[in-house]
Amino acid sequence: MDNYSISMIPNQEMESSGLLELKGELSIQYIYEIKDQIEKAIAKFVSVEILLTDVSIIDLAMMQYLLSLKKSEKSLGKSFQISFDIDEDINELLQHAGFKNIENINE
Repeated sequence: MDNYSISMIPNQEMESSGLLELKGELSIQYIYEIKDQIEKAIAKFVSVEILLTDVSIIDLAMMQYLLSLKKSEKSLGKSFQISFDIDEDINELLQHAGFKNIENINE
């Protein structure tokens, strides 16, 4: 049983964009499955918003993957917006791990 979920929601107003909601355990244990699902969604859209919400676990492997997506958007011809709606405890944990300004990840 997977302890994470990914929902792909197409933008009704712009066919080339969509929202991916990632929830649950976003850890190295599931990185290959999550990466595969994200890449399938990326293939469908030019502009993708990735929203992390109801996250119970997030580790450095997942954060590094998300950062690599953001940094490769130009070479992929895509646009990624990464948003976090996470508990303060997880936000604090990420800050201690060196992600001081996750709210500015898109800059």
